[in-house]
Amino acid sequence: MISIIFLSYIVWRRKGYQRFQEPHGSSIIKVKGIGRVVVGNPLFLPDNQTQVLWDASEFAIPPIEENTFFIATRKTITYDQTLSVCPSALNEQLFCNEINNPCKQGKPTNNTFGFQTGKCVPSFEDRTKRVCEINAWCPEELTNSTDDQLDVSDLQNFTVFIKTIVSFGEFNIKLRTVKVDTEFSCRFNPDTAARCPIFRIGYILERLHKEDSTKNLTALYSHGGLIEIKQNWKCNFDFEIDRTGCFPTYSFKLLQDGDDLFSPGINYRYVNKYRVNGIEYRTLTKMYGLRFVLAITGEVGGFDLYYLFLAIGSGISWMVIADFICEFIFKYIHKNNEQYCQGKIFICDLVQDRNIVTIKFSISFAYQSFNMMKTTISYFALFLLSMTVRVKSQVCQNVDQYGQCSVNSACGCFHMVNADNAGVCGFLWPSCSHLSSCNSANNTCQSSDTVCVHHPRCQNAPVCYPVSMIDQRVCPPTTTTTQQTVVTSTTSIPWSTTTTTSVQPKCPRLITFDNILNAVRIPQPIPPGYSGFQWVNANYMNVTYHEQINGSSGYSNALTSGHFIAVNKDGQNLHMINNAAKSFSLKSLIVASAWNNNLILEITGKRGGTISNTRRITLQMQSQRVDLDWSFLETVSFSAEDSKSNAKGRETSFGIDNLCIEFTK
Repeated sequence: MISIIFLSYIVWRRKGYQRFQEPHGSSIIKVKGIGRVVVGNPLFLPDNQTQVLWDASEFAIPPIEENTFFIATRKTITYDQTLSVCPSALNEQLFCNEINNPCKQGKPTNNTFGFQTGKCVPSFEDRTKRVCEINAWCPEELTNSTDDQLDVSDLQNFTVFIKTIVSFGEFNIKLRTVKVDTEFSCRFNPDTAARCPIFRIGYILERLHKEDSTKNLTALYSHGGLIEIKQNWKCNFDFEIDRTGCFPTYSFKLLQDGDDLFSPGINYRYVNKYRVNGIEYRTLTKMYGLRFVLAITGEVGGFDLYYLFLAIGSGISWMVIADFICEFIFKYIHKNNEQYCQGKIFICDLVQDRNIVTIKFSISFAYQSFNMMKTTISYFALFLLSMTVRVKSQVCQNVDQYGQCSVNSACGCFHMVNADNAGVCGFLWPSCSHLSSCNSANNTCQSSDTVCVHHPRCQNAPVCYPVSMIDQRVCPPTTTTTQQTVVTSTTSIPWSTTTTTSVQPKCPRLITFDNILNAVRIPQPIPPGYSGFQWVNANYMNVTYHEQINGSSGYSNALTSGHFIAVNKDGQNLHMINNAAKSFSLKSLIVASAWNNNLILEITGKRGGTISNTRRITLQMQSQRVDLDWSFLETVSFSAEDSKSNAKGRETSFGIDNLCIEFTK
């Protein structure tokens, strides 16, 4: 059901089976109309007003632009300007008097129409006021200008013709807004004439006011504004009717109004210059109006097999998280979550097979019926989460808790919580503070990298023990065995690796360097008294951390168990000296050169200050096992020589692990 919903939404609803493309095109726009204009000037007639007519050649300036057009609604005209000196306009507020004269010669005016002469003169607009005199084109704008205002009712009857041609290269299709059957006497209306390419300006302004009645249309007419006409193409080329007859929809938006607090309206200036009797004059016109911008937008789609498979693959990938989402909802959010949890079946098996512990966890969901919103919904199991972990360890059946179960004396038996009289052999040293408690309801661990075991030292509470600490490399068995690791992920897709490793025969006492108390990742001297010896020029090293910092080396090959090995500090001679009065036997060890092959290593055993045993071997960066079986020793020394140099240092470094010894009784 979930798959059907996802695929239906992604493939069908979202049209994932289609390839999409945006339109590319341009428009030709023409404006028509005639309007009455009221002209006002203090020097004209007693009523200061007269009336003229404007046609498209006067209010549509410029007549043709790309995807935009301008309609003038008001003009301020200043006639017969010439270069001279004159009073500044009152709106510049450059006031002065005979006592206080702030006018500064050569300083530009605020509106940059001219430069001050430094004189204080009577205003041209109001002789009772005095202003700074300027050197400019005189008379200055607004001091003696004519104001032409287009009649609003005539403006609303203006028409604009929009002819658009768009192309879709991906589909090799061209569409246009003017068809063979286009009726040019029509006027656009989304309900009755949605395909008409001719728009009334009044209709556009009405739509803007309808969307936002707070807009000040009077200020828009007087100071101008910016209006967007959005032409949106939505076509489905899977249908033949859209391949030839698709038509856009239109919407309108006011981008800049006439009473904007920061920069109201839209205006620009232009001049016409002429000469009379050798004197140059000009007519300055400031134009206010409505600027319309046509935006061609949209998206068209058509069937494409590639995108269909891509959508199906995308939908399937979402199924990965569907399990987690449903699990979270039913377990933590749904009101019947307790019934849901009771329907789970937990199984934990412990199987012994050739010294390999197989821990199997499986979680399934039983048939349930929930009452949700007065409707009984029954469903079967939706998910199956299974995990099988085979850890390379011994089964310690019939062994006491913490009992010896490995040749490594640092390992002990941890009893499994969900298994009778059986456990896993693991490293004893992890602190309880580093272990999390098992789920109290079913004695399981949330992480697949841990196993729930009894741990009486941790307040008698079952804890989640790291799988990595019950590995054969940490707790070697007593015989040679084939090791196999099989992991089945939560998606039930298994992967496996199989290796064959020769494990040391039973060793009375194995020194692994993995149980040093408070060990850190950075190489440090081996503590005095560790495993009953004094260590000279001997450091312990975390090989995993070392490789992350310095890259691969022979140290990783020397590593036989856990994460730590012993290394000779700075390439010096390494000595291990028995602390006790009794002697010891050195049976075997694992060793490898750190950085170069053919390193000569001399191992010397002493008793009473006299050399009793010696062995010279050639080390490679690959590890090798050295069987010695020397007895009655007090001191063992390791000295390396580089075949190319006698110097001690990086070239003479080596790593040692799994020293097998036995103290003489």
